[in-house]
Amino acid sequence: MVENDVLEELRREVQRIGMTLRALTRTVDDLARQVSELKTRPCIPPSPTYDLNVDDSSDRVREDLSWNRLLAMVHEAGSALTADELARRWGRSRSRTSEVLNKLVDEGRLTKVRDGRRVRFKAT
Repeated sequence: MVENDVLEELRREVQRIGMTLRALTRTVDDLARQVSELKTRPCIPPSPTYDLNVDDSSDRVREDLSWNRLLAMVHEAGSALTADELARRWGRSRSRTSEVLNKLVDEGRLTKVRDGRRVRFKAT
C-alpha cells in the first residue's frame, strides 16, 4: 500500500516537472523570437532608459515556473484547497502561498471559494 502511494507521488512529481519543462520551453521559444526580431531591426544604440537587467528576468522566469507548479497542484487536487494545504504541498510559507494565490485570483487563474470561515482556492 505504501509503495503505491510512493509511486503515485512520483507520478505526480513527474507530471509537475513536465509542466515546468513545457513552460520553460515556451519561455525559451518566446526569447528566441524576440532575439530574431531584434536582428531584423536597424541597430539603435542603447539608451539609458533601457532596462536590460538579466537577473530580474531570470527571477521572473523562476517565479513563473514556480507559480505554474502551484497552479498544477490546484488542478491536480480536483477540489478546492486552503492556503495551508497548498503551502505544505508547495513547500513555501503560508503567507507567501496566500500572497501568490491572491495574485493568481486577481489574474483570473484561480477562484476563491468560501467554506465557512475558511477560504479555499480552486481552478477556474
